[in-house]
Amino acid sequence: MPIPTTTPGTPRQLLRDTVRTSLRTAIFSGAIEPGERLRDHDISAWLDASRTPVREAINDLHRTGLIDMKPNKYTALINPTTTDGNDAITGLHLMAQALANTDDDLALLTDRIDPLPGNTDPAASDALAQAVHDVGARCGSTHFANALALTLDGLLYRARFATPTHQL
Repeated sequence: MPIPTTTPGTPRQLLRDTVRTSLRTAIFSGAIEPGERLRDHDISAWLDASRTPVREAINDLHRTGLIDMKPNKYTALINPTTTDGNDAITGLHLMAQALANTDDDLALLTDRIDPLPGNTDPAASDALAQAVHDVGARCGSTHFANALALTLDGLLYRARFATPTHQL
């Protein structure tokens, strides 16, 4: 059979990416509570996926700072303290200053950062993530914008969920 010359209509997504997106959505919606243990087999059953893509997705989320892992002991969603939240807000403001090329871009990012503390509405995080993507696309350095995007979820989560009710 000859190889087709046209590309398929829908791009394929790795199962790991689908699992990561589902976990991220559950985390940012509050369906998974801060500090809650994450078990591979429970997530596999929930998402009807094998354990390998689940583990890969968990490792990805660990690298972004959303998940705390101690090998052979536990895997859990982080449980940010108020100090973590304050540090995250500071980090987000520093990121905005580094990313913005114009005063308008800085104002846009700052307007998205300021309502985050204690705001459990996922739309607030999504609005900042979209603004970072948009400003990053205009900054001229996709490598820099991509590097910031890798740490964004961890900072967003800490900024939103670090409240006295979620402290250790």
